[in-house]
Amino acid sequence: MGLYAINPDKSVKWTTTETWATFTTPCLGPDGNIYVVNKNGLTAISNSGAFVWRLELPDINNTSSPVIDKNNTIYLAAGRKLYAVRPDKSIKWTFEAGNKISTPAIGADGRIYFGADDGYLYAVGRPVSAGMQPGIIQLLLEN
Repeated sequence: MGLYAINPDKSVKWTTTETWATFTTPCLGPDGNIYVVNKNGLTAISNSGAFVWRLELPDINNTSSPVIDKNNTIYLAAGRKLYAVRPDKSIKWTFEAGNKISTPAIGADGRIYFGADDGYLYAVGRPVSAGMQPGIIQLLLEN
């Protein structure tokens, strides 16, 4: 099964010709591209349904849905790694947590928040106020 775009009248606008199973919920970037993870990696599809690029990722069976910030950076987790990917598919940076990472969320402060199976809630990103160092905040979640 491919990816389908549906018009408001419920007719099919376009469908991808590639047949692949989607592993995650697609997301729409500010650039108009659709980003989705499938068995082949993070895939970018244009808003007309054309293939744009694919980034192969390790641990593809443990991949989160992608999320995109206002600067068009794509964030997703694959296993223990959080990836920040540019719209040209180059990797901006990665962060490795202590265990498998959940789907990240982008906070109003621009930080990337996610939980991991190591029991921590992570916040990765720029300082939120003057005098703070950029980096990582870990909060241990106790039952």
